[in-house]
Amino acid sequence: MTLSDDLHITAPFVEELQQHERNQEEVRHLLSFDDIILGYCITAIEGLDERLRNNEEIKLTSAYHLPTATLNALRNIREHGSLRIRYENMYNQCLVLSVSYFVSGFEALFVQGVSQACCCCPDLLVATKEDLKFSISELRACDFQLGEHLGKMIVQKKDINFQNMQAGLKAFKDFLGVDGFSDPLVHDVILALAGRHIIVHNLARVDDRFLALVKHAPARTVHVEAYQVGDQIQFTPDEVTRLQESMSHLLEEVATAMNEKILATANTTSKAPAAECP
Repeated sequence: MTLSDDLHITAPFVEELQQHERNQEEVRHLLSFDDIILGYCITAIEGLDERLRNNEEIKLTSAYHLPTATLNALRNIREHGSLRIRYENMYNQCLVLSVSYFVSGFEALFVQGVSQACCCCPDLLVATKEDLKFSISELRACDFQLGEHLGKMIVQKKDINFQNMQAGLKAFKDFLGVDGFSDPLVHDVILALAGRHIIVHNLARVDDRFLALVKHAPARTVHVEAYQVGDQIQFTPDEVTRLQESMSHLLEEVATAMNEKILATANTTSKAPAAECP
């Protein structure tokens, strides 16, 4: 997928979204690695088959010596996914990697949002009424450029865990005044985060915590209601891809909401026009 054409957001947010999309594209390559390899092999052997059939020097008279059987076997494997059972656990790992990229992008957008607010509309941050204390050594560590580093410092000071969807959304609401994102997107990401947790920490076995989280995320596009405690969850390539799309679209919504909020606040409170925001 690519970034929506109708997005109207500033360059720093676009850069974060593009980096996230590049990362997710790498995961999509992993999801389809077998199809890529089989496709290469089939194409190469088809070429060999054609050369053998039409070679006047060899003049094969028996089809036994042609790679026809090998070609048919590879085509059947590709069509039916016959070998996937041997490596399907990799798809769970693809979800883990996708979620890691999402969490990184989620936090990066927050940090960038705070930086943009410092530049364009400090009143937006003042309105949060958050009380933060910084030591001289902490300010010195960021060369006293607080505006550039404030986002990361807030994450550290408030111990914001962007692997927790509610904590992440609360940070955007509390500090940047943006919320109200699409339930299907949020609920899909909740499932992805919960899935990552049990894959990494519970050998992919469903537990009560996982079931409780997904129960309160009913607007999901990926359904896991059939799983019970103790079952081993297995995500398919299609499910991972759908969750990736939800992650990307949610980040787009967050970036768009922040951009609109910052520009609107800047236009009403700042002496500098919002267009001057980097």
